[in-house]
Amino acid sequence: MDSAQLHPFELTPNHTRLLTIRGIRAVESAFQTQNPGLSLMQAAGKAAAQWVRELTGDRPDPILILVGPGNNGGDALVCAHELMALGYGCVCVGQVATEHTPMDAKAAHAAFIAAGGILRQEIPEATRYRFSLIIDGLFGIGLNQPLTAPYAAWIEAANTLSLLDDIPLLALDIASGLNSDTGFAQDICITATHTLTFIANKPGLLTADGPDHSGEVQVCDLDIDPTLLTLAPDNDSGNLNDPDLWADDLPQRALNANKGVAGSAGLLGGSPSMAGALILAARSALHTGAGRVYAAGLGNAQQSGAPTLDPFQPEIMFRDPASLRDAPLTALGVGPGLGRTEVSRAVLASALDFEGPLILDADALVLLPTLLDDVLQRDEPTLLTPHPGEAAALLGTDIPAIEADRINAARDIAAKYHATVVLKGCGSIIATPDGRWWVNTTGNPGMATAGMGDVLTGITTALLAQGMAPEQALCAAVWLHGAAADVCVESGEGPLGLTASEVIMAARTLLNSLI
Repeated sequence: MDSAQLHPFELTPNHTRLLTIRGIRAVESAFQTQNPGLSLMQAAGKAAAQWVRELTGDRPDPILILVGPGNNGGDALVCAHELMALGYGCVCVGQVATEHTPMDAKAAHAAFIAAGGILRQEIPEATRYRFSLIIDGLFGIGLNQPLTAPYAAWIEAANTLSLLDDIPLLALDIASGLNSDTGFAQDICITATHTLTFIANKPGLLTADGPDHSGEVQVCDLDIDPTLLTLAPDNDSGNLNDPDLWADDLPQRALNANKGVAGSAGLLGGSPSMAGALILAARSALHTGAGRVYAAGLGNAQQSGAPTLDPFQPEIMFRDPASLRDAPLTALGVGPGLGRTEVSRAVLASALDFEGPLILDADALVLLPTLLDDVLQRDEPTLLTPHPGEAAALLGTDIPAIEADRINAARDIAAKYHATVVLKGCGSIIATPDGRWWVNTTGNPGMATAGMGDVLTGITTALLAQGMAPEQALCAAVWLHGAAADVCVESGEGPLGLTASEVIMAARTLLNSLI
């Protein structure tokens, strides 16, 4: 087979469209209706063979291919058939087709056997082969039950081979055992070094456990008309958080600008022993463009102990909570170091009357359920930035329930509180009250340290203060926050020991590179 025949499909690594399982099924159905004579399985298998050539080059070692009982296994057998025609050695492990095997997958089984392929019932001992690549074609996006024998054992063996012998492991569409919608991984799950996903990107590859099990993700659209992707139901379609979505809305300054037109950001929090949270938020607001930054610390009930000066950033103007309302604020952030006392609750209740964009974080989120009616009465935009624990408090549930379905958790919070929300974590989820959602892919484990959330609050407050719309401001702030941490790590400042203060300065540099 001529190599040119294996290059009919374009890999699209910058796909921004995300589809749930139902969304993918809707697109597949529409495609088959328009193209009854074409097989998406054939297209996926050939695309996989193309990508295998990219991964292995001219290495002569055989390829271990795990074949599942459904359509994902059919994709794998088409791939094996193509590779065998090119002279690759393929060791395929799977079960023979049965009456329950889908029609297209049956055809793939028959073509594979007719071409001289052998379907083994177990993985050969590692001493007999030196594999150049392992392909996971066991289960795709439709897996909805726990993995059982023999598949669980094959997955464990493949993971061990990949790890101990440094063998690339390519998952077709999604790692077997990983939920395509939620990113929740079963106890036994493929840990891929690469994933070739078909038609469109999937949210489960990018959030929760997804990044740990997916490796480098490439999207192959199988030459499907992009307009078909718009046929997915609205609730089943999201997007990657990408600068192309909001960069044109970033604050711009005229030559005749002054601090008054650059916005005034207010930050409120800083209970005793937590003044640092307020200062971090204020510093980040200052360094991401707010013309003026006002910070109000609670201190104790008599206002003693509240910060009155940041000696390293004297540009920040400190007020007490009562007089903060008299400042010409264009956006207000509440929560960094707020505490959970009655005083804190009273301050939050008063802040809900603010006639401008309001962002709530940290302890403000824990207190917010007791003030639900007040937040629902707001006419101005409200933004919430919970981590999973705070999200659980907002919904009256627990952290495992939040992490089991992060997208719907974020959307539920947005709907309940009529707010634009980011559920922070690996693959942060941004959601709006009308159900739209984005997945953010910037950031790294070095951000798992105190103060990072306070910096995000400051950045978001600054962008709101400068006039950005709520969803653009939050998407931009979340992306900048994570990307700044990535820059720090790339320059050797982490991940271990990375601090929130270091991220502030990197965020400023990135912001200026985008405007």
